[in-house]
Amino acid sequence: MTQPRFHVNFTIDCEATQGYIDDPARGLRGARGYRDVLERYGQKLQRLDIVSTKELSSCEPWTIAKVAGMVENYQEKLFRSSGSKAAFFSIEDLNGRIQAKVRGDKIEECVALLRSGTPVIVTGKVSFPQTEEEDGEVEPTLLVDSVEPLGTAVQRVTRTINVRVSGELASTDIWKRLRDVIEEHPGSCELEVLLSLDSGVEVSLGLDAAKVSPDELLLGALERIVGNHCVELR
Repeated sequence: MTQPRFHVNFTIDCEATQGYIDDPARGLRGARGYRDVLERYGQKLQRLDIVSTKELSSCEPWTIAKVAGMVENYQEKLFRSSGSKAAFFSIEDLNGRIQAKVRGDKIEECVALLRSGTPVIVTGKVSFPQTEEEDGEVEPTLLVDSVEPLGTAVQRVTRTINVRVSGELASTDIWKRLRDVIEEHPGSCELEVLLSLDSGVEVSLGLDAAKVSPDELLLGALERIVGNHCVELR
């Protein structure tokens, strides 16, 4: 059965909103790990044509692919015989990890992001290096062309942020904190607050005057207020 839903124009007036529910705030949470970030961006990753590390082994050689995840074990190597340099790292997503290689002429433009400790999108060509084991399965390597912060890419395809507040969580303190976070992150993305009442009715509180920047700082702040899986990117 479809949940009843109503829409009202809404300004965060903390005292007036107190009339909805008067329960203490609870269920706050801490910072998210990168796996949680990838799960939250799941639908957006599809729109960005992201391929999982598990799928790369079935790609044709030299296919251009995008992988989103966390960079691990970054290191640079100087080849004495040729004097050239290359960087190597692994990128891990929700399904596994693959090896990646950066040519010497691209290290300078990529190194800051690769060492930033934040989730990134790595675009490159899929290669299958030869090994001495003839019968062994050849693992793919991504030859890096570019690196981009995952959050920046997600912002480009996000139009609306839905924030769900349960009736049992709603309180004057929650509305005050939401108001402060919204005011601290102005931008061009619309934001809608959905209040779920105990009766099963969902009230859409459209913030017509409030637009925010859908970056990681905002999303993390909202989730610390309303809880895990209560912020949805549309």
